[in-house]
Amino acid sequence: MKHPILSCLVALSATALLALVPVRQGQAADAAPKKPTTASPPAAPAAKSKANVMTREELRVCLDEKDKLQELRTQVLKEDAALTAQRGEIQKLDADQAQRRAALDPADTAGAEALLAEIGKRDQLAGDYNTRSRALNEQSKALDDRRTAWLARCDRPYDEYDEAVILKDRKRAAGAAK
Repeated sequence: MKHPILSCLVALSATALLALVPVRQGQAADAAPKKPTTASPPAAPAAKSKANVMTREELRVCLDEKDKLQELRTQVLKEDAALTAQRGEIQKLDADQAQRRAALDPADTAGAEALLAEIGKRDQLAGDYNTRSRALNEQSKALDDRRTAWLARCDRPYDEYDEAVILKDRKRAAGAAK
């Protein structure tokens, strides 16, 4: 005579085994087909191309030039602000002189001579402005030319690690200089 508990366990085992069979078949159908064993092993991932990547020294030169360009740009902007202020002074002088000229009595020779002296000062200030303005235009053009050359030379990929090393070296040098 069979033991009732043992026969239940055997029946449950058989049912569990039958339940697993369709799952394994479904998994096998979803799996990718196996490659033949005669194929060569998979190739190693391709290394990043360093053909157009800047060297550390090229990057250092480009970063130094970028700093110089920023300094020049700051100087150009300061000179432009100074010229704008000077132009404002000239315009104010023009307005004041126009009012004095309108209120000037033609018989007042002393007032006319004083006005002529002020006009002379204004003309000298305007001449200085024009000279500085031409120089600023030349500086701006030179800055644009240098920036264009910098972009042609330095607008290339670089290794961020190299940049971090360069910036760390700069920080260390700045700390040592103090």
